[in-house]
Parts: sequence; structure tokens; C-alpha cells
Amino acid sequence: MSEKLYAAHVNYGYQMLEQGDEAGAKLQFEQALAINANGEAAMAGLQALADPVATAQPMRYQVQQGDTLFSIARRFGVSVDVLRAANGLTDNTIATGQELLIP
Repeated sequence: MSEKLYAAHVNYGYQMLEQGDEAGAKLQFEQALAINANGEAAMAGLQALADPVATAQPMRYQVQQGDTLFSIARRFGVSVDVLRAANGLTDNTIATGQELLIP
């Protein structure tokens, strides 16, 4: 079962193979599939898609000697622009000991 098919099975409760299906059947690129959904599980999956994604709580970071806004952004996986906006910075100037909010 491909990763995408498996993800659909796990996330939405789809019954991917019915009794009598060929276990080794190969799929073709862009092949249409008929997927039977377990009503309750499928609805739960659709509701999960409709719910907003929970975001992680921002954290604080104290600037260390040698840090740059770029190196901090890269370390925490955010862009420099996002880091600047979260901290009300108008340029890339930071100081050792300064506390930054990491979104």
C-alpha cells in the first residue's frame, strides 16, 4: 500500500481493500480509485480537516555572542521576516543578551 493510500486509510478510516481484492494489484499513475468509507470514521476525518491546526506556543531565546538574526531564524526553522515581525524589529540588528520571541 503506498504511503498516500496508507495515510488516507489511517486518517480517514477508509477500507482500502475489500474481501476478494487482489493483494498484489498495482496502481497506475493517475488511476481513479473507488474507495468505500466507514461513515463514522470518514466524518471524523473530514471534521479533523475542518478544525484549525493547533500551533505550538512561542518560546523565548536569549541572544548569544556571535548570533545573527539569520542564524537564529535558521536554528528555529522560521524566516528572518517572521522573526523580525514577532519581535517588532525594523532591521536585522540584535544585541547579546537580548530576548527574542520565537514564534
